[in-house]
Amino acid sequence: MSKFEYSSNAAQYDLDGRKGRADIKSGIEYALADLGLNEEKLNKALRAGKVKNLFKEVINEVYGDAAFLILEKTNAVYLLHEPDKGDLKVARPTDKLIWRLLIYTCDSMVHADLDSRQETIKRAFLRHGQDIDTFELFSSKLNMRKRFPFKNDAQNLKEGVLNTEKRKVKQKMTQQQKQATMQIVKKIQNKQLRQALTNIVNEN
Repeated sequence: MSKFEYSSNAAQYDLDGRKGRADIKSGIEYALADLGLNEEKLNKALRAGKVKNLFKEVINEVYGDAAFLILEKTNAVYLLHEPDKGDLKVARPTDKLIWRLLIYTCDSMVHADLDSRQETIKRAFLRHGQDIDTFELFSSKLNMRKRFPFKNDAQNLKEGVLNTEKRKVKQKMTQQQKQATMQIVKKIQNKQLRQALTNIVNEN
């Protein structure tokens, strides 16, 4: 009987006492099994990562310096490719496949802003090679409100914006310039950003 041993690190087998490189696909399958995964779960995780990165790129493109305000309040993003169910009140479902973009947010203002820019966002996705047939927004409920997949991305973008503003006000401002700047800062709705910019102006 053949001796069959598996090493998750080297992905090698000992077959009939002879060392040899195993079939790569089989090796990957056994490695995933060691981690409690399978090919389906891995593909799902990779797909989710691609959707996350694509959404982040699109929001950066559409919102610029304000992108972090959207990302930090986004709880989940799904991109589904499935049959078009149509309007069941007026038509039967078809065999046509459509792309559905589902976005969950925990902030009503972010929800409203995304809704107002959905055509712009859909065009941005298209520039990245992704069609969007339906744009669907949802208010996060229960445990969904505790999920923040873009938390680190939003924090990095926020720090970048603040560093840029610091460089802009590096030169000493006159009192008149400070007052004019503060009039603009006061209109910023995000409390954290407003306070951070206020501190920068006061330090000048």
